[in-house]
Amino acid sequence: ALVRKAQKNLLRSVLVLGLCAISLYGADFVSQFVALAGSLCCVPLAFIYPAYFHLRLVAGTMAQRAAAWALMAGGFVLMPLTLYQVVFAPAS
Repeated sequence: ALVRKAQKNLLRSVLVLGLCAISLYGADFVSQFVALAGSLCCVPLAFIYPAYFHLRLVAGTMAQRAAAWALMAGGFVLMPLTLYQVVFAPAS
């Protein structure tokens, strides 16, 4: 039992030290990570999914269906554009 407890404590200590090293090295890249997550996650959440659910659940008229398709198309255009900006923009 004592050996198992020592192993768990060693693993926890190594994990904490490893995460500290990653945070010290990766502090300069936090803004790029947040922008990447926003590009890949927030654009679909803001434009594609609500329009898709509206289209599937309540869109009855042709105008409502066209508006939902237009929003989804806009989201599918914005996602690669924002991803391109994140990947190829100069780091500030």
